[in-house]
Amino acid sequence: MPIAESQRGDIFAHYQSFRNNDCTHPIDADVSLDLNSFGRHLKAAGFLQLQPPSLLRTTIVDKVGRPLFILVTAGDAFTLVNSMKGEVFVGSAASIIRDREHPLDLQPEEVVSLLTGRFAPPVSFIRDVRSDQQSDTTVWLVFSLSGKNSHNILFEPESERIIRHIIGNDAGDILLDINYVWRDEKRGKCSLPDKIMITGAALDGEVRLKYDLIMLPPVLPEKTFELNLPEHYIIKRNE
Repeated sequence: MPIAESQRGDIFAHYQSFRNNDCTHPIDADVSLDLNSFGRHLKAAGFLQLQPPSLLRTTIVDKVGRPLFILVTAGDAFTLVNSMKGEVFVGSAASIIRDREHPLDLQPEEVVSLLTGRFAPPVSFIRDVRSDQQSDTTVWLVFSLSGKNSHNILFEPESERIIRHIIGNDAGDILLDINYVWRDEKRGKCSLPDKIMITGAALDGEVRLKYDLIMLPPVLPEKTFELNLPEHYIIKRNE
């Protein structure tokens, strides 16, 4: 149901305040991952290191701390290491989605923002504001179509937090449905979510990520996002 015009000004003010927050500090965190895909269930621990706008490193480790998978993005390039098979996949972000049935048009900097609960669509035009039938404290912000993606954001104006973010396409498919669970206390304007739950056609499954221990270092060394690969690893390129 549409929001009354008299309420929209306050909602827009809170959303603009949310967008204006400078939350570009690096993040170094211990995380827990829970993945369900194609009938397989995987629980794992790992590390997530982010340097906005577009640098990301994710490391999944085994029970004794040895890395199983490492994913690094820098700009539009990505490197995925599978240490169990001695394989490395390299390519552009666009190459990941090119041949998928449900391609997702997201840039690395947008992925970084999604993982911190900060993502705002690249266009600022809000097409509609609608009430949330399940809560009086949240509203749906409906954005105009941007590129191949559409965005519907469940926003909590008072806390200036995103509660849910649905990314779709012009065919009506839900590519990503991202739900955020926040800690009770708000640790400043740039606090991180406690848990992120992601489903959608672009994933073929479900991913749950929990921030276990969060560090906000003043800077992450450049070598964090550089990989020194063993010579015997097989490199495969996504063209």
